[in-house]
Amino acid sequence: MKNIKLNKFSVVDIETMCHKGKQIPVLISHYDPVNGSQLFEINHNYIKNSEYEKGVKVLFSGYFIYLRKCHISLIFAHNLGGFDGYFLFKYIYLASGWEPRDLEVMIDDSNRFIQITQKMVYTMVTIATTKITFKDSFRLLGGVSLNTLCKIYGVEQKLCEYNQLWNSFNLFDHSNRDSYIEWKDYAAQDSKCLYEAICKAQEVYKERFNVDVTNSVSASQLAFKLFKKTFSPIKLPNRLRKDDEKETNNFNSFPHLKTRLRVNIINKE
Repeated sequence: MKNIKLNKFSVVDIETMCHKGKQIPVLISHYDPVNGSQLFEINHNYIKNSEYEKGVKVLFSGYFIYLRKCHISLIFAHNLGGFDGYFLFKYIYLASGWEPRDLEVMIDDSNRFIQITQKMVYTMVTIATTKITFKDSFRLLGGVSLNTLCKIYGVEQKLCEYNQLWNSFNLFDHSNRDSYIEWKDYAAQDSKCLYEAICKAQEVYKERFNVDVTNSVSASQLAFKLFKKTFSPIKLPNRLRKDDEKETNNFNSFPHLKTRLRVNIINKE
């Protein structure tokens, strides 16, 4: 049996702060195998001037530019179906400069994101089209917390439990400098340990089954692939269409998703 080549991937985590009952994204923690930990932080001047939406758009725009420059095509978030997915979906559309027709989403019957894909066109020597795909590691790797996932695969865990004091713009005050540094270290470790856990999962499944877990979008799809590869006496299709999954090539087909972009996100999971 020919050994498969494992996909390269990155991970992302979004940190927010509460303002008037709304969670505002202020930090994007990204980890990739080439550049390691990368933190993208909102410009504090936007907060001082109460220009929150503008600041968040600039924040995500800088992140998407980074993805484009580094040719990153596969990214995992450990709650794409909920908290992180709402912000990624919204600002892919609002801050990336790309057209809605280039956006592909896969959602379940609870309107939770399974996968978000954005086509990007950029010019190097010639014009090329690159897809950036966001997947949910929570849905793929058993629906367990990040700390539990790290324990399962024997990698370093989160630095500490989340401190609710970090959920306020007061953290940016000079008097809270030590707590601010701790918060950034916490965010960087979250993305790093998620990356290491997925890498370990890749190694385990390659060694035991010669499959790459990152090619799947959910634990159930992965299980079906393993059944087909290991036990099925007949040739089965690569993917079965489920009643609880819906796909679209354009999010305009789902008007309720547009509405959700305007809904305040109150609680962080």
